[in-house]
Amino acid sequence: MTTKSQRLELVAQLAARKEQAAMDELQRSRQYLDQQTAQLDSLKQYHRQYIDELKQQLQGQVDMQKIQSYQQFTRQVEGAIEQQNNVVANAQQQFDHKKADWLVFRDKSRALQELVEKYRNQERIAAEKMEEKRMQDDFTGRRFSSKR
Repeated sequence: MTTKSQRLELVAQLAARKEQAAMDELQRSRQYLDQQTAQLDSLKQYHRQYIDELKQQLQGQVDMQKIQSYQQFTRQVEGAIEQQNNVVANAQQQFDHKKADWLVFRDKSRALQELVEKYRNQERIAAEKMEEKRMQDDFTGRRFSSKR
């Protein structure tokens, strides 16, 4: 016969596996967010470097065709930065959602594990009481039979 704690342990193990799966998803989401953030940082750094180089190259020179070309390229880089900002924002939302999911699974898993421990303690106490009663009954039975 299986005890209440043993039956619930199976449910707790399933909850722990779900929690681990949610944690794995959260980690993948964090890695993706970190990658996209690093890409955004690289684009911003490239943009700053390009602007700095542009300023140095154009000191004293006024070649309208070059200026227009640089401005067009700068706008393209700025557009890429804007797109990457959107990617990072979406990745952050996805991460936040995965984190919330994981927290729910973690809380359920912890609650079930605590309940399993509570049932185990109750079962242990009940078994100790039964053993104590059995020993008392044995003692009482021996006392009674020795008086005869």
